[in-house]
Amino acid sequence: HRKRQSLPQNVLRKLHADMNIRRFHIERLLRSAAIESTFAFHAYDLADFGGSVEDVAQLVRADWKLPRGPVRNVTEAIESAGGVVVRCDFGTRKIDAISEWVSTCPPIFFVNSNTAITGDRLRFNLAHELGHIILHQGGGGPNIEEEADRFAGEFLTPAAEIKPSLHRLNIPKLASLKQYWKVSMQALVMRAYRLKTITEIG
Repeated sequence: HRKRQSLPQNVLRKLHADMNIRRFHIERLLRSAAIESTFAFHAYDLADFGGSVEDVAQLVRADWKLPRGPVRNVTEAIESAGGVVVRCDFGTRKIDAISEWVSTCPPIFFVNSNTAITGDRLRFNLAHELGHIILHQGGGGPNIEEEADRFAGEFLTPAAEIKPSLHRLNIPKLASLKQYWKVSMQALVMRAYRLKTITEIG
């Protein structure tokens, strides 16, 4: 999940229980609907890719036939592959999104309607949760949150395309890149740091 570190465990447990109930309701609804997906979800083992989260993100983009440049609509991409995106009130503002994928149901992405999430943050939250769904069905290791962030970064802003634009950054340039790639300035700065086009984050 995308959550704050200060989220109490008892609140998280209650939230997981609530999401399971919602999943049962969604399963029941889906049984009565014949939904055909253009693409599909696949779980991948990072070990098969030499630990490269970025290679997996590129593979997903290719599998889903996403064109070069920014992902036009992340929700639409997920739903085209059979995923379900649901906005609901989590009862707390300390967690942005939760995802789960069990064998009886397609991947479900729960997005918190209790927080005022901007479009770019929603896109990153969904891409982050997509990383968990794709990469961490086996549980993952101690770095799963970093891996999900890296997946989101490559999925939304492929290195081969964005890296040449991430040199000599300033506020006007970041604003222009934000408008084109539909990700936050903070995400762009972090992307530049990961791609080593800047050497320090203040």
